[in-house]
Amino acid sequence: EDATDNDQQQQQQQERVRVTQASEAGRNIRQVGSDIAAGSVVLRRGQRVGPGEVGVLAAVGVTQVRVYRRPRVGVMSTGDELVDASEKPKYGQVRDSNGPMLLAAIREAGGEPVKIPSMTDDELGLRQRMVDALKDVDVVITSGGVSMGSRDLVKPLLEELGTVHFGRVRLKPGKPTTFATTKDGKLAFALPGNPASALVTFHLFAVPAIRKLAGNPGSCRRTIVQARTVRPLKRDSVRPEFHRATLYWDASWRDFVAISTGFQRSSRVLSMRAANALMFVPRGSGTIEANGTVDAYLIGDVEHVSSDELAAVVAREQEAVAASSGASSHRGCDCTAHEAKEGDDGRGSSENKNKKKKKIPLNAAVLTVSDRASKGVYEDLSGPALIKLLESKGFVIRHRDVVPDDALQIQDRIRKWCNDGEVEPLHLLLTTGGTGFAARDITPEATRPLLDKEAPGLVVAMMMKSLSVTPHAMLSRSAAGLRGRTVIVNLPGSVKGAVENLEALLPALPHGVKLAAAVPSSSASSSSSPSSSCAARWYSFLQPGRVYVFTNLSPIRLFDKTTDEIKSLMGTAQTQVYAIASSAASVGDGVPEDTTN
Repeated sequence: EDATDNDQQQQQQQERVRVTQASEAGRNIRQVGSDIAAGSVVLRRGQRVGPGEVGVLAAVGVTQVRVYRRPRVGVMSTGDELVDASEKPKYGQVRDSNGPMLLAAIREAGGEPVKIPSMTDDELGLRQRMVDALKDVDVVITSGGVSMGSRDLVKPLLEELGTVHFGRVRLKPGKPTTFATTKDGKLAFALPGNPASALVTFHLFAVPAIRKLAGNPGSCRRTIVQARTVRPLKRDSVRPEFHRATLYWDASWRDFVAISTGFQRSSRVLSMRAANALMFVPRGSGTIEANGTVDAYLIGDVEHVSSDELAAVVAREQEAVAASSGASSHRGCDCTAHEAKEGDDGRGSSENKNKKKKKIPLNAAVLTVSDRASKGVYEDLSGPALIKLLESKGFVIRHRDVVPDDALQIQDRIRKWCNDGEVEPLHLLLTTGGTGFAARDITPEATRPLLDKEAPGLVVAMMMKSLSVTPHAMLSRSAAGLRGRTVIVNLPGSVKGAVENLEALLPALPHGVKLAAAVPSSSASSSSSPSSSCAARWYSFLQPGRVYVFTNLSPIRLFDKTTDEIKSLMGTAQTQVYAIASSAASVGDGVPEDTTN
């Protein structure tokens, strides 16, 4: 009986409900039409149709809408050296990485990728392939064939088929980038052949166009955020650079952090791996220090990490850089951890701090001599290659410039840099270019009059190295020697030749530079001998298109130059030789016999 009473009491308690708040009629009930009022606009023209928009359309019973179609974008790789990614390349061949890479990037950008078979450097075949492709696509993107070589055929073809709006850009990487429109309004982007250059310029130039053709309203550029750098970023003095990086969102500090993808050479496809941003490094001198702020162009999704997780990422990046720098001859890239292994003061690692002798910083300068490079017709590659090699050997680059094949401008840079060295010593000055047999190759002739001493052993060492590679090396006419405390060496203009020649000198060059640094400068001294400073001063006045008359050339040498050498020098400088005589009487009255006047 007791058990029955308890069960009844529990049942009565369970059936009771306590109301703590008064209820209202219609509360928590969604009325018909309350989400979208009749006659309201649910989507406007130009809005992108994503999953949310599809749900809205379905809710109002719209199953079909007019949309912009995805633009059809064709990709064609060019070059005799290319083979398909599935093939094993033979000597002189490379796999085509640009084609698959750009096709994937087009799909990600919202276009419909169309693969155009790659084309060799055949003018007629390339033209027909391009004409056929333009019938089927809205945009054509090519890679390769836009530089200055005799087999770079894409740019002339685009000029024939339509209007080239620009054919070079002040940008690193991607200087040869070309944009054109055809006569029937199709777009053509001719991108460089180097993989990193191709992908960077695709994001900067082609993606906004694809988005615009797909109907996106307003600006179609990449989203830009400000990011904090982890490593110092070296500026380029001529071109702004888009530095490939992995961007993270630091959830602890609530800011974006950019970590370099490593060595930034334009041919290095690995620099695009894991890159979800392009760091914009403005042109200028010096560096953007670590923890500085840069603009970052988003090209992918950004991962959120804590500060501890980010520190682990940075540590892994340091290990990877250290491993790659030990295995690579291209030590000293502009962005990564091994920049700080040896400071700019040249003191070296901590292991050397206890040594009695302090390591002297070695200052260097690199001068590129080229008519075309000085005009921006093609990119100077030799100068940067020499700079990277010098920096890897502990040299500090104090000066860098590009001048045309003009004797006066070459001599002006040499004088200026060497004279600047009186305050801060310049130990090594390298020129690259202008050492061949062409009419405008005058670098040795411009250099020799400025030398206090010649160093034929350096020239011989370079010649022996080059002859082991090609018999054409015997056509090189380099000069080398000392001007005051500065060692000056003429190197060839090709990247390979310049680097090979410098590598041949490096076993002994630092020692020679240090010996020269202890020699008092004579080129700037008031007690200079006539055979050095006067010769440098006299020949610096040679200018194109003028007439020069020399007198009183007995005994047959004027400032350590024979009459034949004077004729040769003046002829090289495109200067007319009117008379070279042994006395003033031979050329008429009124000609001063004192040549120093």
